[in-house]
Amino acid sequence: FWNPISQITDPTNYLVVVFIQDENTKEIYQAAYADIDPAILSQLPPPAAPLDGGRAGEAIINTLSLYPNPTNGNIYLEFDDVLPAGYTWQILDMYGRKIDAGVFATSADTYILSTEGYQEGMYTLQIGNRDSVLLTKKVSVIK
Repeated sequence: FWNPISQITDPTNYLVVVFIQDENTKEIYQAAYADIDPAILSQLPPPAAPLDGGRAGEAIINTLSLYPNPTNGNIYLEFDDVLPAGYTWQILDMYGRKIDAGVFATSADTYILSTEGYQEGMYTLQIGNRDSVLLTKKVSVIK
């Protein structure tokens, strides 16, 4: 599902590009493009709010409650307000290696991250936007 971050006023300035890519090697097997049909533009939702660190983002991220900590299962991330979709998260081990990562794909005030497959130890949870890390929290996993 595509949700543009700015209003498209002249569809002749844009193309839709689709490609098939090997997830591991990143090799692109096939690609195609097409002009945007102006009739489709009227069916698109309004532009998404930019991830600009305003109340719609950074201020909400800073209200994070993370529990249980330490955990032996799921980590619950709870915000005081609905966090808009599109923000990213990653889990780093104590050496700074990325163990897990994802995108908050839906707007919600509570998210659940599974620690299944993590080794016992200390980890860092980072939440950010396209440009930077906005919040860092320590997480302890016990088995």
